[in-house]
Amino acid sequence: MGRTLYRTAFGGGAGSVQVSANGQPIVMLADHQTTGGYAKIATVISADLSAMAQLRPGEKLAFQYVTAAQAVAGARAQAAVLDKIRERMK
Repeated sequence: MGRTLYRTAFGGGAGSVQVSANGQPIVMLADHQTTGGYAKIATVISADLSAMAQLRPGEKLAFQYVTAAQAVAGARAQAAVLDKIRERMK
């Protein structure tokens, strides 16, 4: 007897990478749905999301595995840069 597999709905957020039926990756941004959609295979870390969002349609990019600690470190480094910019603007 075969097994039945169910995919539960997940909360999608900015940076979620989904793969459509034709195999093309879709990266969710600010206008993402709250749940459902295609299979989620990855998440673009917040520190890289703004750079990724500026790519032109069809422009190639490569994904790299990072640990949660590396993602947090990237977010903290980005926040430090933004804090310096805010300070200079005062």
